[in-house]
Amino acid sequence: MSGSKHSELTNRKGFTMVEVMVASAISTMVLLGVITFFSSTYSYWYGVNLRADADSDVNIAMSRMVYGMGDRFGLRAAAKESVQIIPEAGDGWTVKYDTGGATPQENSFTYSEADQTIVFNPGSLSVGRDIGHAEISKIGMDKLEVTLRVDKERGKLKASRAIKTTVHFRNEST
Repeated sequence: MSGSKHSELTNRKGFTMVEVMVASAISTMVLLGVITFFSSTYSYWYGVNLRADADSDVNIAMSRMVYGMGDRFGLRAAAKESVQIIPEAGDGWTVKYDTGGATPQENSFTYSEADQTIVFNPGSLSVGRDIGHAEISKIGMDKLEVTLRVDKERGKLKASRAIKTTVHFRNEST
């Protein structure tokens, strides 16, 4: 009888404890690899998304300053003799200008570093948000140099995008 019991034990189907432990270790390593890959891909995607938001915001703000908002003309339509850059408290500024042509307009942009905003008047319209830095300077009588930087932050992720352009005035005072 002892011979038949021995053959029953050796013919059992199933895994040994060592096989189960090895399979568990391999499965855990694969699962950790997949989780790490997913986490890094997710973080990378959020970083790309944040940089795209910053790119979009800085480009929109610059476009509004150069070309205007709604039916109001931007810096490109300024009469070169009318452009005034006025320093404001802190690192802010206001640029005032009149547009030339048949229907002249009086417009201005005001930058506040504390609020990180640029406001267009008349109407107190927001030109852009998260404007971390903005510079404007007159070059000669017929152009301005404008530099904007947008800073974004979400949790640990940060993105900063800057843009610079030279605006040539098209109009003369009438």
